[in-house]
Amino acid sequence: MRRSFQASIVLVVGLLGCRSSVGPELPEGPYSLSRLRQSGIDVTLSASMSAVAPGETVQLTVAARNSSSRRLQVGAGGGCGPPMDIVIGQPGSPSVSLLSELLGSHGAFTCELNEGHFVDPGETEVVRLTWRAPSQRGDFTAVGGLRGSEHQLHTLSAPVVIAVR
Repeated sequence: MRRSFQASIVLVVGLLGCRSSVGPELPEGPYSLSRLRQSGIDVTLSASMSAVAPGETVQLTVAARNSSSRRLQVGAGGGCGPPMDIVIGQPGSPSVSLLSELLGSHGAFTCELNEGHFVDPGETEVVRLTWRAPSQRGDFTAVGGLRGSEHQLHTLSAPVVIAVR
């Protein structure tokens, strides 16, 4: 069984990254990006396109697969909102949480645990978010992960780079 959460947002500003010793720079900003990993959960991130023109839309999909033999709770410490998020950024500019952009400054999630916060053995929980490439050109790095308490994103995916040309 595969469950999913879909949303669309439009981003108009550029975004920030921090140095990573290997590979592309990981974005920083609305979340603290933790190297902690939840045992039994494998998180992946994919993008519908790796190169886009300004204004084009990219669908990003973050997935958490339960590789353990027991049912696990994933993300959203306390159960507020979707269990996962995606942060996207570019060196030299502030990064953006796609869920935060979706909600806006006055939005809030309800706080209740539901089926979307649990993954059975061998199953996958999926969150899909849409990002509109800004007018600023360059490489943008996205990373997905499980939402924790206190604005922490953990059990991170490998970074995905999207070129805005």
